[in-house]
Amino acid sequence: MADNNGAQVGVAQTQPATPAANPQDGTPQPVPVDATEVIKVNGKEVRLTKAQLVAMAQKGYFADSKLKSIDVLQKSAQALIAGLKTPEGVARILKDPSLGADFKAILKQMVSENADDEDIRDFLSQVVYEKVVKQSKKTPEQIEQEKKLSDYERL
Repeated sequence: MADNNGAQVGVAQTQPATPAANPQDGTPQPVPVDATEVIKVNGKEVRLTKAQLVAMAQKGYFADSKLKSIDVLQKSAQALIAGLKTPEGVARILKDPSLGADFKAILKQMVSENADDEDIRDFLSQVVYEKVVKQSKKTPEQIEQEKKLSDYERL
């Protein structure tokens, strides 16, 4: 009998055992043959001993727990791949503390590798102007007013 991968599954072919001699008079005594059970595997009947059934059950329980672990890993991998398809998803993944990635180092590496790209330079200039230069020119009252407006908009 072959399993799904083509490997042979232990099928008990009960052969009559060689009779042993009776120690008292030397007459042959039948050797007990292991009782077998017939089960269906992939639509085919298989005859197995109790020991083989127990071994298969143990393998089945082990495989079941491994398949559940694989299912969890597969779902995690699919979520990771889906997150990598958008800039927001990539940023969220890289900032995830469980990943252990140094987001700032990655960002610096990416910017330095692409510094000759005009679109990236323009974008970085705009971000620096909006977040640093423009903010430094504001009065404390303007900063406070923008903070209140931002808080109000969140409500």
